[in-house]
Parts: sequence; C-alpha cells; structure tokens
Amino acid sequence: MTILQLKCMLTVAQFMKITEASRQLGITQSFVSKQIRALEKELGVSLFHRTTHSLSITPECVEILPYAEKIINEYAKLETASINCQKSPEQKLLTICSIPVLPHYGIIDKIVQFGDNNPDTLIHISEGSVSEALISVDHQDADIGIIRTQNLKDNVYDIYPFLEDNYVILVNENHPLAYLKEATMDLFIHDKFLLMNDTYYIPFYKDILQEISPYLNITYTRMRVTTIKTYIQKNRYVTILPSRIACYPDLDGMRAIPIKNCPYFHMVMVTKKGTEVPYKCREFIDYILAEYKNYSP
Repeated sequence: MTILQLKCMLTVAQFMKITEASRQLGITQSFVSKQIRALEKELGVSLFHRTTHSLSITPECVEILPYAEKIINEYAKLETASINCQKSPEQKLLTICSIPVLPHYGIIDKIVQFGDNNPDTLIHISEGSVSEALISVDHQDADIGIIRTQNLKDNVYDIYPFLEDNYVILVNENHPLAYLKEATMDLFIHDKFLLMNDTYYIPFYKDILQEISPYLNITYTRMRVTTIKTYIQKNRYVTILPSRIACYPDLDGMRAIPIKNCPYFHMVMVTKKGTEVPYKCREFIDYILAEYKNYSP
C-alpha cells in the first residue's frame, strides 16, 4: 500500500470520474486505474463498481475512506516537517489548512497563481474539517484557515470573507419538481432526504428546515458528497448541499434548486486574533481579497 494509491482512491471517490481524478493528480488515467487495482488486490475488496458509462463506490470503500484520509493527513504533516528542514533561508513557508472544497470555489487556481507570483514562498496546503482548520490555526500549525461560516464576527479569530454561497436542494433530473427555479421545503414533504451527518452541516440544516423538519423523511449519513450524489442520480433520495458543492464538477442527471429565503453563508480566511500575522500571510490574504474584490459581504 502506498500514499499514491490512497490518494488515487480518495480522488476518484471525490470526483467519481477517472478522467477528473487523473487531471487533479497530474497522472494518466491508466496509471490511476492501475493504482486502484493494486490497492484492491492488497486489501482484498472492490473499491468501486465499474460499468462502461458509470462509476460508484462500494460499501467497503465507504468504510475505508475515513482511515485513508487520516493517513493522508498525517503524511501531509510529515511533508510539512520535511519542507521546513529543506527550504532555503531565503524562502518563506506559508501554511494553509482548508476544508476540502478549494477546487469547488476556484481557490486552487488563485493559490497556484499566488505561488507563481511569489517564487520565494513555499505554500503547503492541508485539508480537514472546520474544527481541524481552526485547531491548526490555534496551534500555529497553519498560518491561515479557510472555512465556511455564517458568522463574520468572532472574539478568537480575525475573519476575512471573500465569497458567499447558498444552499440548494439537489434532485434527480426526472424528479417532479426538477423544473422549479426556486422552492420551499414543504414541497418536498413526500421525498426521502439523505443528509450529511457532519457537525458542520447540522446547524445549517436546522436553519433551513426549522419547523418542517419533523415532517420530513430524513436519513443522516457519513457518506462523502460524491456517494450521496450517486444516490441522487439513481433517484433514490434528494439532498441539501451548498450550491457550488452540488454543481461541481458537473450535474449529470441532477438539478440544483435554490431554496427560497435560504440564508447565505461565507467562505472566509481566518487567522488567530491578537497574533502577529507574517508578512507573506498578509500578502496572501490581500491577494485573495483582491481576486474576489467584486464580492461584498
């Protein structure tokens, strides 16, 4: 078992397409498939159901994914320590801990461009939950955290909002309400909801569902977003997701319906309040704010 094999499994599970996984990893499709097959052989399980035109995650893969993520996160910490030892005195290290949505919001492209414009800066990115990102900032393992939040004021962190998003109902394209341009939750009283059982998402769900919640058929799951989307494509459930998460990388067989009067939330950068922000960290914050200058919270 190798780190590359685990990264291939996680990336394929995230995007549900070998082509997109190979693009994200910068390797060929055949090589990605080879790594997956080798990992399946070593583990003795099938990780993905494959047909000519589709790909879906097996229950065994769903069980394995959280452990693979932990291994990758620990390996990322090892890489950071190695970079700190190897970087030249002239280079500055900028560390970012983000929730795993950077491609969905186009932030990866901005980070790459910042790195190209600042060759004296080494950028290291790790991904985790909101709490993990904040803990990394607290412990100074990360200079900057990138998270989603509805709260733009905090006594612990300085918050720099740069983008906003809202929630949508994701349904199969053949759903009776798929034609709607906007909807209220009561219209889905007869549907089965598959929602993420995540400490980050739960408060948002409560805000959206409010009084209607007891009347809805809701199943909470630890599945990844890509797995939930597979169930939507099969018209087994509907779900609620941030708009950009729901629509990325594409919407084959699905429709995203905006929720009427749904509160917006913000993509923000956070730093620890009361601490000196390194020069490169401040440069990066100013760069991202300038790139999203048309956004006004």
